[in-house]
Formats: sequence, structure tokens, C-alpha cells
Amino acid sequence: MNTNSHLLINLFLLKRLFKKHFEEPGPWFTQVVLLGALLPDLPMFGFYAYYAFIDPQPEERIWNTLYFLDSWQVFFNCFNSLPIFILLLCAGLYAKKQLVSAFSLSSILHILGDLFLHVDDGHAHFFPLSNFVLHSPVSYWDKHHYGNIFAPLELLAVCVVSFFLWQEYKRWYSK
Repeated sequence: MNTNSHLLINLFLLKRLFKKHFEEPGPWFTQVVLLGALLPDLPMFGFYAYYAFIDPQPEERIWNTLYFLDSWQVFFNCFNSLPIFILLLCAGLYAKKQLVSAFSLSSILHILGDLFLHVDDGHAHFFPLSNFVLHSPVSYWDKHHYGNIFAPLELLAVCVVSFFLWQEYKRWYSK
């Protein structure tokens, strides 16, 4: 999924989960959930910025060659690892740390959202336990793998959750 979709959908889902099953979300909850939703994609933004601005490379080389280098894949996998974030979630729940739990759950939701939406550009989501990469038949962007169907559905979901989030937030800067 697109990064902004992860941000909005995770915030929508986790606000409801925490209100229903935990205490009322406290200060910094929104920021922590957004950071957790952003973290799995953050290394790729840095990767792209490096090859676009510091060591300029053609777009085709960035995404078709450099992206798939083992060193970059291991780095990306660390930030897309279900075992790492599940351990962090367990630690947060054990210590009764709402923000740690919210952060790790948001990262887990991001990873699960991506798990079935990458055809040939996915990550080893079970790293470091396994280097297995699930090659889904569905892509969130590639029209040759149903991206032309999934992308509008993703946009619809983002519009729906945005409508509800817009109503929930009262301050102009939160909206």
C-alpha cells in the first residue's frame, strides 16, 4: 500500500482498538501511531534520497538494480520484520506501555498490509528468522497484477477513514 494509506488506515483502526480494549488513548498517541505506520517505509525514502540527490542514479537503475542489492534488502527487512515488532509489542503489553504497544501495532499493521500486495518487490517479513519473501499475485500499484483494481479500492478506503478522522479531530492542525 501507499505510505499515506498506511498512516490513515492505521490511525483509524488503532484509535478504535485502543478505545475499546485499552484505556483512552493518551497524549502522543496519534504521533506514535503515525510514526509506527511510517517506519517500515522510512528506509526506502532514505535509500531513494541518497541515489536521487547524493549519488545521482537513473530512476531505472535505482528501482531495478540498486533496490534489489542484498545489502539494501537486509536493511529494508530489519524495518519490515514481523518478529522484531511482535517482540516489541509483547514488551509493551507486558510493561503496560500504551505508546510502545501502539507504535509496534501500527508497524505490524503496515507490514501485514504490505504482505499480500507486493509481487516482486516485497520484503522478508519474517527476518531474521527467515529470508522467505512472499510473492503475491496482487500488487498495490502494478496494473499487470491487479493494481488497476486494488488502487481504487485503496483510495476508497482512505477516503472513508479520512472522513471519519476529519470528524474526530477538533483542532485545525490535527485535521
